[in-house]
Amino acid sequence: MKRYLGLLGVLFFISCTAQQAKFDKVTAEEEVVLKEFQNVPNSASLQMTKASEPGETMMLCLTFVDKQTKTPLQNQKVLLYQTSNDGNYNPEVSGDEKTARIRGEGFTDTKGRLYIKTILPGSYATSGDNRHIHTQVFGARPEAYDMHFKQYTSARMKRFIQSRDQFFLVDLKHNAEGKLIGFLTIEVKNPK
Repeated sequence: MKRYLGLLGVLFFISCTAQQAKFDKVTAEEEVVLKEFQNVPNSASLQMTKASEPGETMMLCLTFVDKQTKTPLQNQKVLLYQTSNDGNYNPEVSGDEKTARIRGEGFTDTKGRLYIKTILPGSYATSGDNRHIHTQVFGARPEAYDMHFKQYTSARMKRFIQSRDQFFLVDLKHNAEGKLIGFLTIEVKNPK
């Protein structure tokens, strides 16, 4: 009986704390912005996964700006890498997450834009609030920036992100086809 009550308690705790992801719909204005990003030059468009990659399709419209001047970072080299939908990096070089199987490298366009097509990264370990994409902005000081996702981030982690300037929170939305879309401006410190 104690075992049964203990199991019920655990299940109750999980059901109370489980975060159900909720997504707004992309607005008409955001659809226009998405189309603009989908038409950036090839060097500013990264297809990080194949169509056969398991997971939920996600498109990110990123704009990189100088944190101090707010001007777009033109022709800025950027590396992005992430886990697969099962939460594994599967790096080509053992222990080096930057060589993750799902990664892409490109250059921003003249407006600082970079369009990314990938999947929603999986959570790893036991935490459900660690879905993120690593971003390396070459030549900046510091180079490392992380994008987390509002719908998959705990309140505690959101507070942490708000108090840091190398972590960003993306509010994911659904488009008409049900695909995840995110828009984000990344303010880069001390770009080259």
